[in-house]
Amino acid sequence: MSGSLPDAGHLSGHNQTPEFHRTITRSRSSAKPAPDHRLSKGKSFFGGDTINLVDISLGSYINWLKAVKIITGKNFLDKTKTPRLVEWAECFCSVEAAMKVLPEAEKLVEFRTFLKAKAAGRAAADPSSK
Repeated sequence: MSGSLPDAGHLSGHNQTPEFHRTITRSRSSAKPAPDHRLSKGKSFFGGDTINLVDISLGSYINWLKAVKIITGKNFLDKTKTPRLVEWAECFCSVEAAMKVLPEAEKLVEFRTFLKAKAAGRAAADPSSK
């Protein structure tokens, strides 16, 4: 696994090896709280008082991070470790436009389950995989 976050194979339930769990632990332990002045200069969003491209880009991952918590039990949005990030995520998710388009974490978990079952079906149907 490259990088500090798990890839789709790891989240799908495949490859959840000791290395996967070490990487998750390293990712969580390396997350340091950002001083208030570094995150939006105390404003609600990265763009200040209004949502900008950075907010939209990062905001699209919020519910995936919540889904990771449901799937693996690992919480990347930990109020004790990253309080401003959690505050920003709550603020972002409370915006009506975001509420309309962000899928619920539970639906993302269902989607993962669907993809996992589909992949298992393909593997079972493929004679070369046996």
